[in-house]
Amino acid sequence: MTDFFSDVGNKPSPNLRDYIWTIYGPPGIGKTTFASEGDYLIVAFERGYTAMEASAVDLTLDEHPSGKASPKAAAEWRDADPWSRFLITIGEISALDAPPWAGICIDTLDAAYLAAMDHILAAKGWAHVDDGGQYGKGYDAVNTPFKGAIMRLVRLGIGLAFVSHSKDREFKGRGGVSYQKVVPSVTPSMGKWIIGLSDLVLFADAVPGAGGKPTRVVHTQPSYRFDAKARGRRSTPLPSPLHLDYASFSRAFSQTMRGHEVDAEDLPVVSEIQAVPQPVQVEKASPWPSK
Repeated sequence: MTDFFSDVGNKPSPNLRDYIWTIYGPPGIGKTTFASEGDYLIVAFERGYTAMEASAVDLTLDEHPSGKASPKAAAEWRDADPWSRFLITIGEISALDAPPWAGICIDTLDAAYLAAMDHILAAKGWAHVDDGGQYGKGYDAVNTPFKGAIMRLVRLGIGLAFVSHSKDREFKGRGGVSYQKVVPSVTPSMGKWIIGLSDLVLFADAVPGAGGKPTRVVHTQPSYRFDAKARGRRSTPLPSPLHLDYASFSRAFSQTMRGHEVDAEDLPVVSEIQAVPQPVQVEKASPWPSK
């Protein structure tokens, strides 16, 4: 073997902070809390962090995040739209020698994409993304800078997380049977890209627990009912579901990546969950265009 291949081996990290992950689910179930408990900086396109102790940059506010900002920087922030503020924030994060957080969390992915779309529409003078022309050219005009901004964060080599809402989407199964599946509520093309980019996709859900009481969990393995995925050793796959609690989830992930069984205390007691396609009775229009 030549020297070129002397250092190509890879040992999987047991630290969740070394991975890109997405958590999605219904509003109010605890997705943002999950990220904040992991000491991620919340880059907020929605104000879902206000009732919790967290490090956050609020892109919805006209006031500059730093009380020490120069008048020029404060004015630039005030006059910018949320997407431009996001780009400013990425530049500030990139300038740090060592970010003090475990990683960056985009909250929510849905609102971030809409902010990028609004920015592009305003810049180009379009009333709708379809004004960009045929063959999805309008979406390309949004998707390209959106992906570029996300990849700037990926290249920093720090933890990266996405929070998204959930929605039911219709799919076709074998034999043409239609069924509903819960997926992140971004556009189909962007949802596919984010799922491909993420090492873990976690569906936050409330299921019957001990005594029939609702238990908040995250599903880590794919199902007919929802999108999910997880990295892990083939001999010790990450269990599903796990508690919707960052510390408990992080322990379970670390043990799995080390090839150990997960402690019983980190495994929620839940009723059996059916994961079968649900027939669609009435076709529902999606709030997103087909792209």
